[in-house]
Amino acid sequence: MAVCSFYSAMTSPISAYTCPITRQQCVAPMTVCRSFPASHRNGADHGSLFLPFRNVSVNRRRGLCRNVKVGIGGRKVMSMVGGAQLEEKSKHSAPRENDVQTVVVVGAGLAGLATALALHRVGVKALVLEQSGNLRAEGTSLTLFPNAWRALDTLGIADELRGSFTNITGGRMRSNDGKVIKEFENSDCPGGPYEVRAVERQALLKALNQALPSDTIMFNSRVKSIRKPRDMQSPTEVELENGNVIKTKVLVGCDGARSVVAQWMGLSEPRAVGQTAIRGLAEFNSGHQFQSRVEQIIGQGVRAGLVPVTQYKVYWFILFNTTASVPSRITDPNKIKEEALRYMEGWPSDILECICNTPPESFNRSNLRDRWSIPLVTAQEASNGITLAGDAAHPMTPNLGQGGCTSLEDSVVLTRKLCDALRGGKDEDPSVLSRKIATALRDYENERWARTFRLTVKSFVFGSALAWDSSVICFVRDNFALPIIFRASVVLGSSKFDCGALPPPLD
Repeated sequence: MAVCSFYSAMTSPISAYTCPITRQQCVAPMTVCRSFPASHRNGADHGSLFLPFRNVSVNRRRGLCRNVKVGIGGRKVMSMVGGAQLEEKSKHSAPRENDVQTVVVVGAGLAGLATALALHRVGVKALVLEQSGNLRAEGTSLTLFPNAWRALDTLGIADELRGSFTNITGGRMRSNDGKVIKEFENSDCPGGPYEVRAVERQALLKALNQALPSDTIMFNSRVKSIRKPRDMQSPTEVELENGNVIKTKVLVGCDGARSVVAQWMGLSEPRAVGQTAIRGLAEFNSGHQFQSRVEQIIGQGVRAGLVPVTQYKVYWFILFNTTASVPSRITDPNKIKEEALRYMEGWPSDILECICNTPPESFNRSNLRDRWSIPLVTAQEASNGITLAGDAAHPMTPNLGQGGCTSLEDSVVLTRKLCDALRGGKDEDPSVLSRKIATALRDYENERWARTFRLTVKSFVFGSALAWDSSVICFVRDNFALPIIFRASVVLGSSKFDCGALPPPLD
C-alpha cells in the first residue's frame, strides 16, 4: 500500500482516502482522536502532516501507512509498518522559568518510570529528568516475583507483559559436577499460586513509558546541582548541566545506586561486597529446551544461574569472588565472554551453551554493591520534600531477585503517601502543604525501611554463604545446609508482600 498522509480535520476513522503524494487510495488508514486547524494542512502536499498537539494515536485497519511526519516544535516521526501500531512520543520541552512542578523524578529507569506512572494514575503530574537522549537500553532481564506482579497490576501494565514471558514454575540447585542438591516446585509453598517471570528490562521500560503522557520525560537532562532554600516551604531548585533550573514541590531521586540525589542528601556510596557479576541474554533462533524453572549451579567461590525468559531467550548469570587479580572494570564484550567461559570451564554444558549463544551487545559485567541504611546513623532520606526510590534508596545484591521488585513496590507506596498529602487542593497554604509533604515522605521512608533493610541484609548473607570457596565448608554447605535452606518457602517467602492499591485520583 502506498505511503500515506492526510490534510483534512478528522475526529473519526476514515473509510477511504486518496494519498496526495502518490494519488493512490489507502483504505481506512487511521484514526486520529483530535482535530487540527486548517493552518496546518498545507504540509500534506510535501509528504508531511503538521499537527499542533504532541501525542497522536494511529490505528491501522486495512491500510498501510508509513512515515507520517509530525513537524511542530521538533515532534518526532511517526510510522506504521506491517500493521503494527506504533506511537512515538515527543520529548518534553523545558518548563518555563517561574513554573513549579508538583513532582520531579530524576532518572527514567524502572523506579523512575514506575513512580511517574503511579502518580499519573492518581492524577498527579510528574516530570521525569533523564540524562541520556532516550530510554535506557542496557541490561538483560529482571526476574519478577509475585510482589512485583501485584505492583504491575496496580500500575495497569501487567497483562500486556504476562503473555510475552515464560511463567517460572520451580527451582533447582546443582553442584558444578552436575549433582542435584535440591529442587522444588512453586506450588510446594503454601499461599500460592506464585507468579514468577523473567522480563526483558527494555520491554518493561517500554511498557511503562507507553502508559505515560507524551510529555512526561525530559531527555538530555543531567542534574548538576540541587538547591533547597532555607525557607522550607519554597520549592526545591534542580539545576541541569544545560543551565535550566526546574522548581518542584517534591523531588524523587530514582537515579540508581550512584544517585546524584542520594549524594546531595549525604548518603554514602554503596559499598562493594566482594563479588562480580557477568550477565547475558542468550538467543536461540530455533527455540531452547530449558524447563520453566530457575537453575542455579554452585561451585567454590563461583555460582551460575539460568532463567528462561521466552521460548527463544534465556537469561544467565555468573557470580564470582572479586580478588586483586580480577580486573575491576571490563567493557569489551569479547573479553567479558572470554572471562565467563574461563570461569565456567568444566561446568555443565547448558551454561556454556547459553554463553556461546549470547550476542555481544547482551554481555554485561559489574561489581556487586549494597548499602545498609540504618536510622539515626544513615542520613535521613525523606528530607524537606526530597526522597529516594529504587536502587537510589536501597541498593542491594541480586541474590534474592528483589531489587527490581522492591523498586516497583516503592512507586505504589510513595504515591499513596503523596496523594494523601496533596488532597488539600491548589489553594492550600504553602507552609501547610510543605509540612504535609514532609510528613508523607517520612512515613513512606519509615514504611519502606522496615522491608528493604531486611531484604538487603538477607540478600547479602545468602550471597555470602553461596560464595564460600573453602572445600570443607562447601562440602558441608552442599550436603547439609542447602538441602534444608533451598526450598520454596524460603525462596518465595519475600515475595508474599503486597504493596496495596492506589487511592482514587485527585479532583
